[in-house]
Amino acid sequence: MRTSFTTHKGVRICVLDFSNIASESEALGAIDEAKAIIGREQRASVYTLTDVTGSRVTSGLRNALHELTKANKPYVVAGAVVGVTAIQSVILRGIVQVTGRRLVAKNTRAEAMEWLAKEAKGGSTVP
Repeated sequence: MRTSFTTHKGVRICVLDFSNIASESEALGAIDEAKAIIGREQRASVYTLTDVTGSRVTSGLRNALHELTKANKPYVVAGAVVGVTAIQSVILRGIVQVTGRRLVAKNTRAEAMEWLAKEAKGGSTVP
């Protein structure tokens, strides 16, 4: 399983481990798994950490990620993404524009967890 929950500073965080995915079919399976798991949560209750380190993005995967982000919008309060390359950064900005989601790129999982914990406890001032 590539989607799981962890707790950081009392905040429940859904970790989408999309790191080091080699094939499009594996990536699509991981995306479908995340969509199903998050879709079972209460609305406006989920904080996500998505790790895309070492994974490439095809146009098909870009579309699947857009769909995942749209489908999970009612459930996700905020999300942080780590491992973003330059091209993935462009895709992330596009997803944010299209979906209106609160997603930020962070350098490490630790930074992402800290940011999410602050968001959950009243919001951070800097993305």
